[in-house]
Amino acid sequence: MQRLRLFIAALLCMVLFVAFSACDKTDENAETDADKVITSGDFEISVYGDKAVVSRYIGKDTEILIPEKVENYPIVAVGAYAFYDCNSVEKVIIPDSVTEIHEFAFWFCRNLDGIEIPSSVKTIGMAAFSDCHSLKSIIIPQGVTTIAESLLEECSSLENVSLPSDIKTIQSGAFGYCTNLKSIKLPDSVTSIGDNAFLACLELESIIMPEKLTKIGESAFAHCVSLKYIDLPDTLATVGNAAFLECTGLINFKLPSGVTKIGDKAFENCTNLKSIEFPAKLTAIGTGAFEGCIALEKLLIPKSLTALGERAFKNCTALEAFDFPEKMTAIGAYAFEGCISLKDVELTDGIRILGKGAFKGCAGLTDMVLPESMTNVEDGAFEKCANLKSVFVPKSVTVIGEDVFKDCDGLVITCEKGSAMEKYANTNAIKAEILEADTGKTE
Repeated sequence: MQRLRLFIAALLCMVLFVAFSACDKTDENAETDADKVITSGDFEISVYGDKAVVSRYIGKDTEILIPEKVENYPIVAVGAYAFYDCNSVEKVIIPDSVTEIHEFAFWFCRNLDGIEIPSSVKTIGMAAFSDCHSLKSIIIPQGVTTIAESLLEECSSLENVSLPSDIKTIQSGAFGYCTNLKSIKLPDSVTSIGDNAFLACLELESIIMPEKLTKIGESAFAHCVSLKYIDLPDTLATVGNAAFLECTGLINFKLPSGVTKIGDKAFENCTNLKSIEFPAKLTAIGTGAFEGCIALEKLLIPKSLTALGERAFKNCTALEAFDFPEKMTAIGAYAFEGCISLKDVELTDGIRILGKGAFKGCAGLTDMVLPESMTNVEDGAFEKCANLKSVFVPKSVTVIGEDVFKDCDGLVITCEKGSAMEKYANTNAIKAEILEADTGKTE
């Protein structure tokens, strides 16, 4: 909402006369562009050719019936900001002559609890009903194909929404902060859910997802703390960054077969998530994707995985094992930091880079064998692994960072004579068993 407010503030600054108005508008239907402006009762009407637009409501009534015509000009639209901040308004009936509701038309009508939108309406603009805090239900008519950006954002009393069957897109922030919305059915025509679409819908428990969905945007369901179950279709290809951030009600989750990448922070701090089923074609797990998932215990990692982002499983304190697939070449920085229960780790041949702090604070680790493919062990990779007793480091490792084994008391490193690790061990006073080159015999 902050982004939206900054946008509105900039827009309003360009229109000086809005500063002291109770209701206003600023889009292409501005009064200065109209052929003429008519005052009819409590309405200011802007006329364009043979049609008219409600440009401003200036009354104080609680129930409003917008006229179909004024001076024989049919009313075809409710203009931008027409009812902005009209706190007296509780109910509005829109006539069949209207085909468009422009952006911000009813923005900040805090007491609006009922609105009748006719089937003639085909377009509803951005944030048209945003911050209507008393609005409990709304029916979006058939023919509307897009749920516009921030359309019902911060409608904190909203409980029931009926969407048309031919909707294609739910844009960013459409239902963000609808804190009383418990369930919603998305029609099968929906292919895309935008960023922040259901952000912080705190009471949202279930959502029926469309069969043709291909994209879930960033933070789409972030902070939906009551969301316990969601069934995603196999058509889904993208799970955006922070899509399910802090969805603390999730326990089990299955990602559909079409997903190849899990975005950054996608499931961060889903503190009750115990298991997740990965698709067979998954290639990348983003930065912090499962950070702070403290209940996550065991994972079945697909062989297709090639990239593991920074902090991917940081502070997953219940995680006991991780099977690294053969195609993986690098482990991101702090990927498993703080995974205190992690015991069973076998690094596969093919991994070249062990990132900074990758296993920092993994107190459950007792021994590690680094693969022959590894070339880089970065700063603090095993720092504070208090129970780590033995590590084999091959001669292929030539780049070794600082504090790799800091606070690993009792550790013995096994490495080859003349290797970079032998020099590192000597320099840092780490006990080492030195193997004679090509013989495998301990010196």
